[in-house]
Amino acid sequence: MSGADGRYPCGVQGIPDAPVMDVSFSDVHVVSSGGGTAEDAARIPKEKREASLEVSFMSTLPAYGFYGRNVRGLNIRDCTFDVETPDARPAVMLDDVKGGRINGFAARQVVQKNGSEVSLS
Repeated sequence: MSGADGRYPCGVQGIPDAPVMDVSFSDVHVVSSGGGTAEDAARIPKEKREASLEVSFMSTLPAYGFYGRNVRGLNIRDCTFDVETPDARPAVMLDDVKGGRINGFAARQVVQKNGSEVSLS
């Protein structure tokens, strides 16, 4: 996919008491506009229990490629995330993501926080 909005290129989000379960991404290639700042990387997106599937309510995500929050069992394999312009955010940001594997990323490109436990290879 090319031309993804740099504010929210790709991701999955559940809610704290009802996480998304067992989701996999394979052979996905996303090119977004980029342009994210260090302030964007530090953002904590809003959580809404009742919201449409339109991601814009979270505003700019803290990753230029993939953002996952409140997920159990996330697998990302053979995926790439690129930007058209420089971006200060990490490629992947995981927040409260338990279990799963990410293949093909350098550890410095993946940020895990709030108890995230996903193996990297």
